[in-house]
Amino acid sequence: MNLPPAIRRLTRSLEWVLNITLFLCGIAGAAGLVFVGALLVVGEIPGGLTQSVVVETDLPAQTLLTADGEAVELVLSNVAGELEVPNSLQGLQLTTAVCSLITVVLIAGICWHARCLLRSLRQDHPFIRANARRLRWIAGLSFASLVWQGLSKLIIALGVSDAFPAFDVSASLDLINPTLLTVFALFIIAEVFAVGVHLKEEQDLTV
Repeated sequence: MNLPPAIRRLTRSLEWVLNITLFLCGIAGAAGLVFVGALLVVGEIPGGLTQSVVVETDLPAQTLLTADGEAVELVLSNVAGELEVPNSLQGLQLTTAVCSLITVVLIAGICWHARCLLRSLRQDHPFIRANARRLRWIAGLSFASLVWQGLSKLIIALGVSDAFPAFDVSASLDLINPTLLTVFALFIIAEVFAVGVHLKEEQDLTV
């Protein structure tokens, strides 16, 4: 099967886009692993549990008397300080990092199989069993990403609620959205493609 030159150029461009995406996923995954490792081994990120703040005030100038009876004018226009973040936020940081890391892995998996599929198309070998498996992997990982997108929001919301009990945080797992129809369409395309590959193999054997 010879692809038209325009389609061949398009597949090459898409393959480059997927290569760049995989490279970025690799960098994000490595950074996430370092962050998670630091939280697990060190127990905290240096400076991650403290936050410097500056509070602006409109208080009028105050005149204070020292012990020697000397008058000192005190102007409180900006007050700088350092807040100590609750230790429970460390668990929230770990939860957020792990959720982000899993998301990166799912995206990288989709991009990897899509790149292999495009490369096979560019090499004029589209109707093979490997491509049917790749389409199934893309559909399965897309469905897993959809489920994980809602589940991770729920997990992070629970972490925020645990770190800050004073805040009322709620989240719901909503999977009924237009993206779900796209994922189901990918499953259907994968199965139709697998049937087409099977019919092509039978035709090649009869010829």
